Amino acid sequence: MLQNCREYVVESDNNVKHLSVLRCRRCKRHKAFRIQWIETPQILEIIQQCGNNLAQVLIGQKEPLELYVAAKDSLTESSQPEQLSNIYFKGIIRSSLEALVKRLPSNINLRIIEIGGGQGVVTSELLPVLPSAQTKYVFTDIDGLFLNEAQQKFGAYSFVEYSLLNIEQSPQEQGYKSHSFDVVVAVNVLHITSNLEKTLNHVRSLLAPGGLLLLWEITEAQLRFDITDGLLMNVIEDKKRSRGNPFLSKEQWYEKLYSSGFVEVEALSKSNIFGHDVIVAQVSASTTNEEPIAFTVSIEQKETALKKPDIADWFYIPSWKRSLLPISWNPVEQKCWLIFVDECDFGEKIAYNLALAGQDVITVKIGEQKEKLCQDSYIINPQQPHDYETLLQELQTLGKIPSYIIHCWSITSVNDISNNIFQDSLDNVEDFSFYSLLFLAQAIKEQNLTHFIEMGILSNNMQQVTGSEVLFPEKALILGPCQVIPLEYPNINCRSIDVAIPLKETWQEDQLINQLLAEMTHKPSDEQIIAYRGSHRWVQDFQTIQLESSAKNHRLREKGVYLITGGLGGLGLALAEYLAQTVQAKLILIGRSPFPDLLEWQQWLSTHEPQDTTSIKIRKLRNLEALGAEVMVLRADVTNSEQMFVALETARQRFGEIHGVIHAAALPGGGIIQLATKETTANSLAPKVKGTRILDNLFRGTNLDFFVLCSSLSSFAGELGIVDYTAANAFIDAFAQYRASLTKNFTISINWDRWDNVGMAVAVAVRYKAISKVDLVPGMNVSEGIEAFKRILCSSTVPQVIVSTQDVSTLIQRKNLLKSGKDELKQVSQTQPTHQRPHLANTYIPPSNEIEHTLAEIWQKLLGIQVIGIHDNFFELGGDSLFASQLVSRICKTFEIELPYKSFYSAPTVAELSDIIIQKLTQQTDQEALVQALAEIEQLSEDEVQEILASSENSIEVEGCYE
Repeated sequence: MLQNCREYVVESDNNVKHLSVLRCRRCKRHKAFRIQWIETPQILEIIQQCGNNLAQVLIGQKEPLELYVAAKDSLTESSQPEQLSNIYFKGIIRSSLEALVKRLPSNINLRIIEIGGGQGVVTSELLPVLPSAQTKYVFTDIDGLFLNEAQQKFGAYSFVEYSLLNIEQSPQEQGYKSHSFDVVVAVNVLHITSNLEKTLNHVRSLLAPGGLLLLWEITEAQLRFDITDGLLMNVIEDKKRSRGNPFLSKEQWYEKLYSSGFVEVEALSKSNIFGHDVIVAQVSASTTNEEPIAFTVSIEQKETALKKPDIADWFYIPSWKRSLLPISWNPVEQKCWLIFVDECDFGEKIAYNLALAGQDVITVKIGEQKEKLCQDSYIINPQQPHDYETLLQELQTLGKIPSYIIHCWSITSVNDISNNIFQDSLDNVEDFSFYSLLFLAQAIKEQNLTHFIEMGILSNNMQQVTGSEVLFPEKALILGPCQVIPLEYPNINCRSIDVAIPLKETWQEDQLINQLLAEMTHKPSDEQIIAYRGSHRWVQDFQTIQLESSAKNHRLREKGVYLITGGLGGLGLALAEYLAQTVQAKLILIGRSPFPDLLEWQQWLSTHEPQDTTSIKIRKLRNLEALGAEVMVLRADVTNSEQMFVALETARQRFGEIHGVIHAAALPGGGIIQLATKETTANSLAPKVKGTRILDNLFRGTNLDFFVLCSSLSSFAGELGIVDYTAANAFIDAFAQYRASLTKNFTISINWDRWDNVGMAVAVAVRYKAISKVDLVPGMNVSEGIEAFKRILCSSTVPQVIVSTQDVSTLIQRKNLLKSGKDELKQVSQTQPTHQRPHLANTYIPPSNEIEHTLAEIWQKLLGIQVIGIHDNFFELGGDSLFASQLVSRICKTFEIELPYKSFYSAPTVAELSDIIIQKLTQQTDQEALVQALAEIEQLSEDEVQEILASSENSIEVEGCYE
């Protein structure tokens, strides 16, 4: 220890003499000290005791830890009034953790480790807010003395464990399992370590994918540090720090966390007057490791415990719950608002009120091509993604970066809705609602807008709250982006707000606008689907219902005629089997893919393997016939009205009138939003949106016994990578409400849980485990799904029923946990490389320059592969669209360039990316040189300019002579 302390003294034979000189030099600082700590004299007492005994430490007679603890022990707790800064920062950490606990499902285990807990300053604040039945809290420190004190102090909390941990050494070598904690708490301890980069890697090794680091650190130099806490430090290896001032500023912490693999971080403290900051960072939920993601490990360690055993408990209906209005809007600072105004001028009125309140407002209208109308007003074409990008690019140039976005393009004239004019303009509705939000989110990412954005998506006549609304179901497509954008873009919070538009220039209109502005500026919450009706605010809720089994189903006819779209899919064939077994139905199975004719079935079976997909379907169709059904397979695309008309006429010629319809046709989602195009998403939307409309038109005027629309839990639970599928199912739900309000025919949307090993559910289960490293909660087997269908068809009297094997509130809580980063955290990066390079067709060629080395390191951290060759293809290495999004973000931050995502897909190797980066950096350098040259020219006098021009002319003449 003596050697470690030598930098405190001047080398001399008489250490004490030089210590006195050192004290004299500091005497002027003591006055400032006493003023700074005038309200907390106990701090001065600690400093005094440490200072009085400093000589003994420096000559090796006392250990620093012994001195430091003795100084603190001499003060009783009652004699230590707490500093205001401690109260402030402890409150921030407590509130952050408390908000997380509120979102935690009751069956999930919360795993927290505190590094360097010391005297438990923060521990005592956190333990009371943690649920004892579902928390594991590990209190650690480098010295057993603190652990013994903590055990005595926190003995009443049975969920706390106490363990030694030196974070400067590998936690795994000290007995800690990798990636086994959801939260790491570190309070003013990491700066003490000699090598921060190494320390942060150790911290990250403790965090599960998606886990959080809550960091409270001093971010300004402290005069007292070197003779108190600084005594505990080892030699600092970092060049930018010293033992006298080992602290990093907030900006330096950002840089250090980024360089250590935390791609995005955020300071939770809003004031720096205390010289401290609370910073949060989150590791990515996407990982190649085998550990489950954070906040998903159940208390029982068995996901099957979530599945309710009684089918009668699986049914829910959507409802609305009255809630408190937000506190009135009262702006205290100017913010930038981007308003996409509607053609009914409601958005214009919002913009007007904001401008009156001194806010910076930009409005955007619908038009044929992008145009700037005036300083703060634009026109864009909703169908053109480039218009959104150039709009945000121009606003960035002007320094007008929106903090709030209000999207009003789903507000339409009530007269148009009443007259069903919208039925002739489905494409426009999709452009103004779904695609507009999709392109806007993409543009925000492309322009690298990483600050927090609150987005309010306004609509009218979309939600049925009172039961008297005239509904416009296509508007429900906005619920897809509304629910998925926050999952894929952690800096964007979305809420759907459906309103009843009052008459213009009335007090009711003013009241509604004030309510909406209060809603927008209210702290983000889990209330994502909201409606305003009059003076009341409503939020979406779900109520349990009991649907008992019945021997007879009054909605089914013996030998009834039933049409099933998607009839050759897993779900369609399962429901067909139920109808065949129950009433020996005449079944019309519609599919869009080619299928052998009836007379070709035997030949197909004899010439193909038993596991051939078509062979399996043929055997199932024969089983339907064996159960007494008559089966007719017709090829038609449900999104093509002419094909469907022909198919129905063909079916009627054989079976007569059709008694019931089950619309089960569907296509899976097209991937993450950033890489989505209109073409890819249209494929997923069309079967449910256009197909449903076509079926409704074809059966209009007929007396169907039932019209069943197959929806999904995704319509309200959301999921990464399926914004289009989520939107399509939200439309299905809204359409069922709409149709039920217009006809006496029984119409119902069924939000199905996953049917295990049936249809798209197989791919969903594989994809979920690839991302989360845990199995999906078991859904329904086929017999359970059939039983649920039977109960709904027999007993339900409402237009929408949710079938969920687990509690619906648990589904919502899990979605909120995924997007909870908006309040306290942001999604960030990956774990350390752990796997060997896979066998690829190309030979391994190592990086040869600095850019290639940097790119390879980014890939290694992201994909968890130890070495990356410059010609290795990103996707052949196991990368996917989610990884690609994170990779592009990291590249942009590292090289300070703009890299479109499409560029990455055309150049998915280190070598190709390196060429693009060099080209972009060269362009930036050329532009900077030009700007510098122009600036120099601006400084020239007129005489100097004339002299240069004359010199140039002479040069030209000379060159001409030579030619």
